[in-house]
Amino acid sequence: MEATQRPLNVVQINDKELTHIALGHLKGYYKYRERAEKGGETYTATDVQSDSGLIADGYLKFKLKEDSDFVATIEATDYWHREELRYKHTIDLLFVDALTIAFALVAGVLGYYYFDGHISFFHLGLNSSIFYLLLSIIGLAAINFFLLWPIRRYRYIYAIEQFKNYYANDQWIVFAFDVFPNYDDKYFVELRRQCIRYGFGLIEVNNKKVLKVHLTASRVDVVKNNRELVEFKQITSLTKTVTNTVGNLSTFRQGLSYFNWRTNLLRFRRTYYNQLAITGTCFLLICGIIYEEIQKSPVVYIDRDEYEQQQMAAMEELKEEMGGILYYFKIDSGVFVRESSEYLTPSIVYDPESEPIDLAPVNKSIVSVYQAGVFEDQACEEYTKYVSGQYLIFFGSYYNLDEAKRNAVLLRNKGIGANVAWAECFFYGRPFYLLFLENLFLDGTRASEEVRRLAGRLKQQQLNYEVGYSRISR
Repeated sequence: MEATQRPLNVVQINDKELTHIALGHLKGYYKYRERAEKGGETYTATDVQSDSGLIADGYLKFKLKEDSDFVATIEATDYWHREELRYKHTIDLLFVDALTIAFALVAGVLGYYYFDGHISFFHLGLNSSIFYLLLSIIGLAAINFFLLWPIRRYRYIYAIEQFKNYYANDQWIVFAFDVFPNYDDKYFVELRRQCIRYGFGLIEVNNKKVLKVHLTASRVDVVKNNRELVEFKQITSLTKTVTNTVGNLSTFRQGLSYFNWRTNLLRFRRTYYNQLAITGTCFLLICGIIYEEIQKSPVVYIDRDEYEQQQMAAMEELKEEMGGILYYFKIDSGVFVRESSEYLTPSIVYDPESEPIDLAPVNKSIVSVYQAGVFEDQACEEYTKYVSGQYLIFFGSYYNLDEAKRNAVLLRNKGIGANVAWAECFFYGRPFYLLFLENLFLDGTRASEEVRRLAGRLKQQQLNYEVGYSRISR
């Protein structure tokens, strides 16, 4: 480009002149293109328009061998209409996309926590929950808005968008030398990028009315959005029609609107049907989850600090009643263990007076090992004479041998080798059946690692066992 700013004392080139210069160049450019007949006539026109209001500043057509028309159109832009080639951010599309992504994220997170059985935040109350949901959507939409702002999807160029609304074999943008200050101008860079992307030609005319071809039009339809062929008519014929009907004011205004298309530079903005469909689906999902939540009985949450104080007081009272000796057992099981650093999972105090348990009879001193599809019972002495001091991983305790074996089979079906034993075979004062892992460990660290691995595996398979380990004391 020959100037970095609009030169002074230089005659401006208007869009009519640009169109005539470009048509003259294109007639020579297509001179040797194969046609229906050698030397066939090339039809050119300026200021043409379709019935739907699409405008082409220049129009070129000739017959091809295939008995079809070759059509090339021109969009000419002078200094005074330079806004046609300068991109604008489509704020409405950007806002809709940001809101759609926000709805999708909120619906996805809410659906995951709901269907996966996690604790819902609806304990805050219906009104508060809806308020925080709306706040989350608005906040995410605002973040998305600023994150999406630099993306080129939202850079709208009028000339490009108009070309994308109809099909022509070649489409050319012709601009005057003073439309852009230089080739590094952000508007020129973006225009050139979009022309390359969509296969449109780009021509510059300098102050001496000499052409410079920046890009040639692609012979392949790059847009590929099912563009329609449209028939263009010269606006001059429409002007005569308007003049003859000047007595009818409404008709006259309708005719004048043909010349005002250029003022509405954002009329080719995209539709939002896909975004609205996604947003509507997410909205219905969120409403469905809210409805399901409000059908549930309210959950009463106690104060954590107050609860801990009550438990500490109860523990001290029970400790006095039992002569300073306390037994602990795993939550949701009857596995008794003394308070120890080797016990990994949380434990609560068992009060035999308020929660009596019928212990199993003490004459069942066996270890039941699963072999060849059945459990074979062995005497404790036969199984445990070589395992003293090793570490055993357990899953739970039972007061019925058949129930313990059913749980062992369930674990084995999940790929976890489990056996059943009378707990007193391994520990003193344990009158119940113990579900344990068939593999024993010589080292407590190895046992601890295996406990953590098994805990993750059980959680993944949704098996409700609280795995722990202890050193065999017999």
